[in-house]
Amino acid sequence: MISNFIKPKARAKVREMIGRLSALGIAHAARAARGARAWTSPVQHAFDREEAFAPPAGASLGAWLSALDWDQVRSEVDRESRARILIAGARGVGKTTLVRRLIGAPVEHPVPGQADGNAASNDAALHDTACDVEPHDCQIEELGLFDLLDVVARPASADDSPAYSLAAHALEAADLVVWLLDATVGMRSFEHAWICRVRSTGRPVLVALNKMDAAPDARAPQALARALACPVIGISAASGLNVMSELLPRMADASPQLNTALGREVPAWRPHAARRITERATVLSGLVGLEPVPLLDIPFQALLQLRLVMRLAAIYGEPSSDRYSRELLATLAGSAALRYAGQQLAKVVPLLGWAASGALAAGGTWVIGKAAEAYFENGRRLPLPRLRR
Repeated sequence: MISNFIKPKARAKVREMIGRLSALGIAHAARAARGARAWTSPVQHAFDREEAFAPPAGASLGAWLSALDWDQVRSEVDRESRARILIAGARGVGKTTLVRRLIGAPVEHPVPGQADGNAASNDAALHDTACDVEPHDCQIEELGLFDLLDVVARPASADDSPAYSLAAHALEAADLVVWLLDATVGMRSFEHAWICRVRSTGRPVLVALNKMDAAPDARAPQALARALACPVIGISAASGLNVMSELLPRMADASPQLNTALGREVPAWRPHAARRITERATVLSGLVGLEPVPLLDIPFQALLQLRLVMRLAAIYGEPSSDRYSRELLATLAGSAALRYAGQQLAKVVPLLGWAASGALAAGGTWVIGKAAEAYFENGRRLPLPRLRR
């Protein structure tokens, strides 16, 4: 028992605190946590299912892992993997080229002086009057994680048209909207109207100015940023200018829950997505480890580490089954039993001990993340016992 290693005076205080918490009951603690707005998201979700924290007193680490709600965590990770990114803009601005650049597919370089796609449809999209372009020309194309939306100028009476309603629904349902402009043409009035409408929905929006390698003015992004009162990223989808170095990090920052889907669909972003997910789980685990009462933080840490492992599995294209995630987490957590024990013992010392406990929790989560990353990156060819070392 850990209490045998605690000083007698501190032991009585710890027993008293644990006794009071036990008297409240796990169910009451769960109901109180659901109503507390101050809880962080992982802790609040952890309390959503009371049975996830109801192993018997003195249960082993394996019992805690078995008591976690694996189905709920798996469904949460599956929802993150099915996120949608909408790349919108007028025809010919390079939306398809940008998607091909992101997913690592071959990019067809356009002929100089000719816009991407069909020349006739591009010419139609360049008109800035409602009478030249009908609202039914709005089109949506699904390409895995990415949806492509062609928008055109429209009359005020087009708000009730089926095509416009479809476009509006796609904009509102997207987790992130990337609005693409053509640097060789500039921003037209109907594009400005669409951007303002999208921003009014409250959805995360990024504005990118494509074809900067052919732009007549290298300072065009700064001028557009002043006009739109928001940052504008200058890129070239054809040459790859600023796509991976600026646009992708901005996409991940604008909507952090997209890291799982972006890591899975964009091979070049996979290591960065894994690092971001591991760092976030490490910080949260360190904060949970600061909790001063011994043993109470273990289920929360196990839940954070479970989410970490399953998100990394999704990034590397592993199936949603929890078999490998469960085996991997149990192997890594079992090899860190002494670390868990030391972390709980450190809590006996006020302030410094709590800080040490948080540091140990953060370090353990970081090690689990790096080991899981290596395991899935090698196609699960690393034997699990090797990860204990």
